[in-house]
Amino acid sequence: MRIALIKKKYGLGGGAERYARTVAEGLSERGHEVKILAERFDAPGQPGLVWAPVPRGGTTLLRARNFHLRAQRVLAALPETDLVYGLSRTYPVDVFRVTEQLHAKWLAMGYSYWQQWNPRHRSLLRLERQTLTASHTRRVVTNSRLIQKQVVEIFGFPADRVKVIRNGVDHDSFHPPKNPDERARLRANQGIKPDTNVLLLVAEDFRIKGLSSAIKALAGLPAGLLASTRLRVAGSDNPRHYRRLAQKLGVEKNLRFLGRQENMRELYATADLLVCPSLYEPFANVCLEACACGLPVLTTADNGAAEMLGPDGGGYVVENAAMTDKITRLIAGHLSLPPPARQARAEAAVEAAADYCWERHVDELENLFQEVVSHRAC
Repeated sequence: MRIALIKKKYGLGGGAERYARTVAEGLSERGHEVKILAERFDAPGQPGLVWAPVPRGGTTLLRARNFHLRAQRVLAALPETDLVYGLSRTYPVDVFRVTEQLHAKWLAMGYSYWQQWNPRHRSLLRLERQTLTASHTRRVVTNSRLIQKQVVEIFGFPADRVKVIRNGVDHDSFHPPKNPDERARLRANQGIKPDTNVLLLVAEDFRIKGLSSAIKALAGLPAGLLASTRLRVAGSDNPRHYRRLAQKLGVEKNLRFLGRQENMRELYATADLLVCPSLYEPFANVCLEACACGLPVLTTADNGAAEMLGPDGGGYVVENAAMTDKITRLIAGHLSLPPPARQARAEAAVEAAADYCWERHVDELENLFQEVVSHRAC
């Protein structure tokens, strides 16, 4: 197939950029011709991929709409394609994948009443609604039932045209410690004492991943447990506000900001619990990566990744990020488990992630593409 993939930024950035690259490479390796319509292309030299540059420009206030309009002009000028896969809000497309929070849902959750009337938000809402109009998009892909349900309920998109295709994880890169000695060595290399409990939060956006809730939950731990517990935060977001919050709550000495990290597997392998009290996310990949490394996860029902965690499925789920008292109780309960029970939780986490792989994701995506193309030809 000749596939046009539309993504504003393509390369090595956050989870959405890594997803685009993984899928584009997977489709290319299967013999499909993939053209990347993007403003930025940070992956030169990839065989089988062609960059169709989308010019930058226009006001930053309406940057999503400006990209949509310019990308559609570039698309119209391309030689004929068999299928258009939208990873940014744009229309018309054959298949659109929801890679970010639905703005129609997030706006009411994350912004004040007056902020919601900002022209940028109104423009993004209109663009999202147009993209998720059945006459503009043939099929919608989501990575969780949470978002599948919201697409149908909020936008009235036909339920039989919304397909859940789960994210994948590279099990060669993300796997548990080979033995207790490896874990002990990695912890020692990172300056972690043997009797220290390590909570880990990973985020490029500290607010969305619920860092405030994590700090408040940390502060609620019993004094004895708090003394031996550290919350390590990986990510390049600005920590200033969160340092002040920790200082106000008296837990600044229990908090460590690590900045952006390259070897995430080592961070997962040295932690005792991934704390991810997300405000709202389609599917936080960090939860999947952590489970693959044998690290149990604590997250919220507003994170689609919670669906991979059954009653004993390697983690804990709270209703929302505001439930800091419950988060504190779950953290305390987990850290108080005896070693055999912790090991059982770690094994359950690995099992929860076992069926999530990128090859399966690309298989399902390729099958959907072929179905769309064959129906259009009828």
